[in-house]
Formats: sequence, C-alpha cells, structure tokens
Amino acid sequence: MINTIHILTIIGYELLPGFFNFSSFFFKPMIDNEIEQYLRDALAHLYDPSFQPDPKLYEFLGCLIQDGMIAVKSTILDAIEELKPTDTSKASSQILKFYEVLYNRYVLHLTLEETALRMHLSVSSTWRDQRSAINNLAGIIWKKNQMLPKSGQLEDRATSEKNNIEEDLQNLDWHEQARRELASLYRFTPDAVSDVAKSVEDVLELENNLAVSREVQLELVPIKSRLVAEIHPTVLRQILLATIGYFIRNTDNKKVMLFAKLEDGYIKITVSTRLSSTLDLSKNNLLEDIPLLDTSLAEVHQDGTQVFLWLKFPSIDRITVLVVDDNQDMIRLYRRASDGSNYRIVPYEDGQDLFDTIQKTAPDVIVLDVMLPGQDGWDLLMRLHANQVTRYIPVVICSVVKEEELAYALGAAKFLSKPILPQDFIQALDQVLAQVP
Repeated sequence: MINTIHILTIIGYELLPGFFNFSSFFFKPMIDNEIEQYLRDALAHLYDPSFQPDPKLYEFLGCLIQDGMIAVKSTILDAIEELKPTDTSKASSQILKFYEVLYNRYVLHLTLEETALRMHLSVSSTWRDQRSAINNLAGIIWKKNQMLPKSGQLEDRATSEKNNIEEDLQNLDWHEQARRELASLYRFTPDAVSDVAKSVEDVLELENNLAVSREVQLELVPIKSRLVAEIHPTVLRQILLATIGYFIRNTDNKKVMLFAKLEDGYIKITVSTRLSSTLDLSKNNLLEDIPLLDTSLAEVHQDGTQVFLWLKFPSIDRITVLVVDDNQDMIRLYRRASDGSNYRIVPYEDGQDLFDTIQKTAPDVIVLDVMLPGQDGWDLLMRLHANQVTRYIPVVICSVVKEEELAYALGAAKFLSKPILPQDFIQALDQVLAQVP
C-alpha cells in the first residue's frame, strides 16, 4: 500500500536548506487569494477617500496605515504605470493588453463597457483580461516590495538603509540572497514560460554525465508536445536537476524513470526509483534537497522501497471550472473526465456563498446542479445571469431535472441531463468556451 511520506502545498516563500523556493504564475508569484481580493476591493474604491482597506493590504503595498487611502491609491497607480511596456512595438501583446485594461479602468476611471469599446473587445473578454491583469499587478507590487521592510519598520527605512546597508550585506544569508536574485529574474522576464518536454530533455542530457559515472540508467517516457508550464525555464531546469540528481545519487536499482502529463489543469512530472535500503527517509527528507514552488504541489510517496516524487506546475492554458454540486460521485466523474486536459476542477458543495467563491476562484466556466442543499439552483442561475460581472461566465446546467428549455431561458449556456458520460462533459465545456467572444 502506498504510504504518503510528505505532502506539501506552498503558499508563501519557504526556503529549504541548500535550495531556494521559486514562484511563478505566468511567471509571477502566486499571491494569496485574500490579498488579491483586498487589492480588487481597493481598485474598486480607488477614488473613494473614505474607503478603509484591510491592514494586510497596507503591509502588502508597503504603505503606512496612517497615510490612508491616498497612499494606497498612489502606490497602486504607480504599479500600473510600471506594467507599461517601455517599447510597445516589441512588447508582449498580453502584457500590453493587461496594461491597457488597467489604465482604462483605474487611471482613466472608465466603466467595463467603456473600456471594452475603447479596446475593441467584447465585455466578457475585457472582464477576463481585467482579472488576469489584476493578478499580474499584484505580482508587480509583490516583486517591488520584496526588499522593503514591513509596515511597522517603514518609518525608519531611510535611516536603516543609510546606516546598515553594509552590515546587512555582510549578514545576508543564502536564502535572502536567493530571494533577491529570484525577484530580479522575474523583473526582467515576467512572462517567461517553459516547454516541459524540451526542459526535461535538456536536463537529462546534463544529468546523463552523472548517471553514467554512477552506472545509473535514465528512462524517459515520451512526453507530449505543447505541454507548457507557467514557470521560467531556468527555474524548471534547476528543480529538475536537483530532483533527478537526488535520485541518481540514492537509487538502489540503478534506474531512474521520469514522465509528465496533464492532470487537473497542472502539468504533473513524476520521478521514481527504488531508493537505497540504507536511506532513512524519515531522517533524510527528500524535499529538503529540492527547490519548491509557491504555485505548485510537491508530493513524495513510497511503496515499499519504490519512491515517487510528483511535481505539479500550472499549465499555461489552465481553465478553471467551478463545479457547484454536492454529489461527490459527480465530482469524481468530472475529475476523471478532465484528466489529461487543461481543465481544472474546483468543487463547491453549497450555493450559499457562491459569489464570494467566484471572486476567489475566478472561474472560466461554472457547472451548476439545480438540486443543492443550501440554495435553489434555478435562483442561482438567475442571479448569475443578472449580475453585471458573473453574467459573462458561461454556466452549464447539469441535473436530473429535465428542464432544458427553462435552463436556456434563465441564461444557461448549455444543459446536460444526468447521468452523463465523461466525453459529454468535456464536449460541453469545449462548446461553451468556444462560444465566448
């Protein structure tokens, strides 16, 4: 039976001995959902001097609470300006679009509809770009403030920097130095992504020298092309070098296997071998020698002496599907159906706080059952369609209640009658997303 040795989900920086923790989401750090929501709230009230942001947002922005909304507004507008490409003719179209939507919405203070008209986009496309742009904006702010003191130390910043900079550099530990170098990497290559197959092949070519010297065979299961992960190629290479190197040095059967696939919106890389019988994993934590990710899952499993390391990185084309259904069998069906695709299933059992959940998860599509324990699904569908923001998110009704005509009348993009086949579920998602302008 497989024994889970360690499961680690990284939310913030956790720098482990010997390596440092990397962060990427369209190569930007993954910001805590709560902080990002505070930023969205502040943007929505940017021109309201009476608005009181959460204290955590002040700390995130590097502002003093006593300076109030004026300081928050100034910091956010400066960050938007920093997102502006210096050479628009050479800039990434995505980065340029992010800047334009933020500039129109929060510098010019235009409505969503006015911004869409100005950018020659549909309202739904503009809304999706706005969500992504705010996430990137949070990354810009995060990177800018990595080297700044926390809010309680801001008053002494100038004096501290003047008097203690030499001492700070002398006392700088490896982990902090890694943070700074990583922030610099992000600043110069904010939209870098990785071709997983190429990165793996490049790393295996390097590691083959070590493998040959230790008489270890490296086996790679062919990886599908077009698996692109939201992580910088340099970072991915270092992670793989550390991972594969650990297995080569500690294998007992002289064979290390590696393969990758899409799973629930993540690219999952598996490295496995039979570790030396003399190695006590309880005292030699494999994850301590591997650089981990803010946006990723890292899991180590053991089946006897066979050990599996699973690394998961967000796929560049990941599509978030919010499933509102209390039936766990259906959730499992949806997960099995989406295996090997870019669809990421986010289950939600109760419709009571659905709109809060939508704000936190930012789904691309919603799958809604109408028979829910805490809320009537038809009422939710009407509210989703009537809301100025959520009306642009396509909703697929999947229910045993055979009211297809009613579903379309209330704004559903697609109706599925339970029971359904996995291929019908994926086909429905493909259809409704293809119809989104």
